[in-house]
Amino acid sequence: MSVARINSTSNRMSVLILCTANVCRSPMVAFMAARPARLVVDSAGTHVTPGMSICEVSAQMLASGDGGLDYAQHFRSRSVQLLDLSHYSLVLGATRAIRSETVQQNPAVRNKAFTIQEALILLREGLTEAEEVVFRQEGPAPVMIARRGTTATPGELQGRMIKSREHPLDLVDGHIERKKRRHQATLQRAAAMGTELGSALLQWQDSVNGALAQNP
Repeated sequence: MSVARINSTSNRMSVLILCTANVCRSPMVAFMAARPARLVVDSAGTHVTPGMSICEVSAQMLASGDGGLDYAQHFRSRSVQLLDLSHYSLVLGATRAIRSETVQQNPAVRNKAFTIQEALILLREGLTEAEEVVFRQEGPAPVMIARRGTTATPGELQGRMIKSREHPLDLVDGHIERKKRRHQATLQRAAAMGTELGSALLQWQDSVNGALAQNP
């Protein structure tokens, strides 16, 4: 099972998280993002061996959280090529390269595809009244597109780029260097990003639902 699927609510958003192999970064982000319990968050990979279990380090980290052990035990990797991306409100890649590859293969998702970190930057501020109208009619992607170019990359991310030489919008694969400490650090960042993503999306969703309740 590679889906963290939660009960629906009005204006429900569905999000697809992508990494390379779908055994490490994307399942961790997806699980943490779905924990607010009112979002649909799936994960997949761009270069996948289908049916693989989640990586051991991820499984160990997830086992300590509520529902994490069951999620890790039942998780199986799957390819993004098997999915209908039209069903998703957002398609979020772990890196710029993954986002670009996904858009090249699925041009229709161009205007709803971001990196995970870019999405977090664009989601950080609450919705204005005008943005609530757009969100209610078309979902989160058009609001985020409109914010591109007007939202600065936070200083802490620029600092990470200087220290690690990684682009601040990328969540790089911790398996590459085969160092457990680096792998754990990547997964800790993935978990934090997932938590922030779920919280931000839920805040936008609740903002619109609250406005609808006041002005039915």
